[in-house]
Amino acid sequence: MSSRIEIYTQPDCPLCDEAKEKLAFVCNSFNLTFSEIDIHNQDSLLEAYLIRVPVIKINGHEIAEGNVYMHEIEDSVKKFCFENG
Repeated sequence: MSSRIEIYTQPDCPLCDEAKEKLAFVCNSFNLTFSEIDIHNQDSLLEAYLIRVPVIKINGHEIAEGNVYMHEIEDSVKKFCFENG
C-alpha cells in the first residue's frame, strides 16, 4: 500500500515553510514523498484551512496543524504508513 502524505499551505506563511522542512526531513528518512497543496487554489480548501495552516494529512488522517512538531510527524508516519493505522 502506498502512503498519501499531504501538506496544506498558503503563500507567505513562515509556519508552513517550517512544517514543510520538518515533513521533508521525516519523509526523506522513511523514503517517502509528500504533496504540497496551496489552499488558495480551491475555495473549499481556503474555507476549511485558512486559519489552520499548515495542516498535514497522512492517508486521510489530519495529524498536525499550526505549530508542527517533528515527533508528531515521525509518530504518525510510523502509525499510518507502516502499522496499518
